[in-house]
Amino acid sequence: MSVTDRQARAILARDGFRCVYCLASVDVGLSIDHVTPQVWFRDGEAAGDPDVSANLVSACLDCNSLKRDMDLETFCVYLSRRWPSRWTEERIAAMVTRVRAALSRPTGAPENTP
Repeated sequence: MSVTDRQARAILARDGFRCVYCLASVDVGLSIDHVTPQVWFRDGEAAGDPDVSANLVSACLDCNSLKRDMDLETFCVYLSRRWPSRWTEERIAAMVTRVRAALSRPTGAPENTP
């Protein structure tokens, strides 16, 4: 299955039309990111459906491209090593808190239905 338009709109609304990683607004263009990468499901490293709201967040195109197929923990390490002055421990901790909070909030949209 894949993320439906209705589900994507609900995720964007749930996340306040901001990237949960860097807080960029909808103006920069947002996409839907799988917190646990889709490839993990295909390769058997994760079970279940990758396209459920509890695995999806709003992400700007830059963050989604940077994250690629990394899980959240690996992405945090990558950011802190690549841009240590920008991605401080405090900023990364705040990002992780935002991601976890977003994943725990319901969207109100049915899962995987058009």
